[in-house]
Amino acid sequence: MHVVEGDSAVIEGAEYFGLDKTHRELQRAASRDDTSYKSLRFWIRDKVERARAKGMQLQKIKLSTQPKAISLFFDEMNLRRNDISPAAENTCTWLFEHKRFSTWLGQGGGFLWIKGKPGAGKSTLMKYAFQNINRPDCPETEGKHWAWRERELQDFLGSKMTRISKEYSIRIFVDALDECGEEIARELVSYFLRLTSKLLPNGPSIGICFSCRHYPIVALDYCLEICIEEQNFRDIETYVKEELQQGFPENDAESLQREIVGSASGIFQWASLVVPLALSLQRKGHSLRMIHNKLREMPKELNRVYQEILEGEPDADSDPDLARSLQLMQWICIAKRPLSLDELRFAMTFDADAPYRSLLACQGSVNYVETGEQMAKLVKSLSKGLAEVKERRNQQVAQFIHESVSDYLTQGGLQSLENTLARRAENQMHQSTDGHPTGCDQQAQVNSSDGDAVGRAHYRLSRSCIKYFTAEEICRWSSGSNQKYHHSTFPLLQYAVTSWASHAQAAEMRGISQSDLLDYFQWPSDHIFHCWIKICEIGFWPGNCPNRKTTLLHIASRYGLFSVLVAPLRSGEEVEMNARDSEGRTALLWAAMMGHEPVADLLIEEGAELDSEDAFLGRTALSWAAEKGHELIVKLLAKKGAKLDSKDKFGRTALSLAARSNHESILKRGKQLVEKGAGLDVKDKGGRTALLWAAMGGHGPIVRLLAEKGADLNSKNNPGRTALSLAAGWGNRLITELLVEQGADLDSEDNFGQTALSWATDNGHESIVKLLIEKGATQDAEPRP
Repeated sequence: MHVVEGDSAVIEGAEYFGLDKTHRELQRAASRDDTSYKSLRFWIRDKVERARAKGMQLQKIKLSTQPKAISLFFDEMNLRRNDISPAAENTCTWLFEHKRFSTWLGQGGGFLWIKGKPGAGKSTLMKYAFQNINRPDCPETEGKHWAWRERELQDFLGSKMTRISKEYSIRIFVDALDECGEEIARELVSYFLRLTSKLLPNGPSIGICFSCRHYPIVALDYCLEICIEEQNFRDIETYVKEELQQGFPENDAESLQREIVGSASGIFQWASLVVPLALSLQRKGHSLRMIHNKLREMPKELNRVYQEILEGEPDADSDPDLARSLQLMQWICIAKRPLSLDELRFAMTFDADAPYRSLLACQGSVNYVETGEQMAKLVKSLSKGLAEVKERRNQQVAQFIHESVSDYLTQGGLQSLENTLARRAENQMHQSTDGHPTGCDQQAQVNSSDGDAVGRAHYRLSRSCIKYFTAEEICRWSSGSNQKYHHSTFPLLQYAVTSWASHAQAAEMRGISQSDLLDYFQWPSDHIFHCWIKICEIGFWPGNCPNRKTTLLHIASRYGLFSVLVAPLRSGEEVEMNARDSEGRTALLWAAMMGHEPVADLLIEEGAELDSEDAFLGRTALSWAAEKGHELIVKLLAKKGAKLDSKDKFGRTALSLAARSNHESILKRGKQLVEKGAGLDVKDKGGRTALLWAAMGGHGPIVRLLAEKGADLNSKNNPGRTALSLAAGWGNRLITELLVEQGADLDSEDNFGQTALSWATDNGHESIVKLLIEKGATQDAEPRP
């Protein structure tokens, strides 16, 4: 039933923006990650920026002619920089004396690549440079409390830098570029190249300094480079000398200094690992000669040093704590975020194969750690010094001393620990009188027949999470009357209920079957599942938590747990294949949204409805897959006969949703839908076709595809604007040129008499104004009164 007509809230001449919300949902968004909230925030911010560009001067950011720090603050911006160890006294000073750095910092600008091996000290050097660059204080905090997203930050930088660089020099520091992965690292460098290419060639300079390992190679042909290993010999020498003087006589310290500095080969982290070893041996009374011998035996590669620190000598006797060391390394390395000491206390005790089912039994275990202080000591001892405790957001968390430790563990270190445990357990078994390992050696045996070590770590963490939130006390609490949540009462609860599924998904992706989740959740009973849902509701932890009508089928489809689905679907028992959760989503809708093609294929094979629509937006599986960029699922659903032109509550088809989104696969999806016969000129409730959405979004390839396939170039939205009018008004020269070449009407007027030329003129897009006039656009069109 319609209370009012659909056009009752339409304002003449206004530009439409759909919130994808029902009327009762307009009052709030579930979180900052809510899709509609993010889209609206970006849209409003963009409008504000465009308005400022027309009538306001840049006033808030007060810059001097010196390089200046601009506040683009976001919530976790300083976490990494705060974790980086400060430069040792009297080190890093060479950087400001280096000719290439001085050139870059001065009026040269451009790109500067500070490269080095893992552990060479890149991040410490970047922190030193950032803290010591000559710049005035920045009292303004324009970006404070902004939760930046990639696209909006790119657009903000593009608009701000273009204007600021007309008068002021700019220096940008980008640390640890390689940690993004090679593809993203190259994309980021390309983005900065495009950004700098827009700036005035003879104006003040913009300089971008990024630190990165030698590989991936992301430098440009004309990029200045500084290799840390070739420059930090004196820094390592200074550090080693100051540390050794605390425990050795002068002559002994000098001889050890020469030994360590010569072997470090420019790797600061290597030196920082072996210096404490030398001091430890000295405190234990070992001779100088023996210390020298031990230093010479130390591997020169960081990974081998980490291996020796964690595992000891290859032929050493069994370490009774090695199994717990592996467990701690898995938690610190694989957890989705750094865990607090209180969280770790329970994480380490509620292991996947722990026998107890209650917190009381857990606290009676010999492995239970009573206090955070004890846990801090255990972190240091079990990690052999490779992990530390840091203050973060008013709590103590455990993390590795260097990113290279995590790299080592994920790239073979966890597997090596597993192998060592298995080998020692086997030796113990052969040596025992009854042929069976006992105690910690029995605990140390690792089943490595499936997947890989990282996958097994994810499996272990997911089961620990499930065991924790299904503890008897927690289940009783969740079903009781006093349900107020306090972190101190159940420290691991939030992480457990929001992270177990993600860990299960990661394990599944690495080849480890998750079919035993059916046993953990006591399927087909839904008691445990409802306990999880209830806990999520009490804690109000949005994002990864389910709604009330969620079933195991929904969760398995959402997280791509193919192995979980097979048994119920093929058991012969009745399964509600098309059951809907509280948002009206079926298992197939979840699989399509999240991009799990094998799961979607299985569900369709077992009879899932192809064109079921969700309750809030009225979207089908095909619509969701098209918008999210999952081309394999688009292809599968189109092949299986899904309705191509099914409309959501805003009248948008799969092709329109594909055209308006901003994914790299958009062209592939557009081709798939067009080739299957999707309607090119279907309009939504705002009068927008796929072509209009593509033009608004600046998606040139999809605009070309639709134009070449015969889309109506002069189709108008409700305010009467064409694709050319939108492209010209938004300042997109590429799409404007494309549409003009394809024959778009240059003088088409909207409901207020505005043409593409008048929109470009009003918004100050001079190059587009010139282009349209050259192509024959009428210049004397005037807006209607």
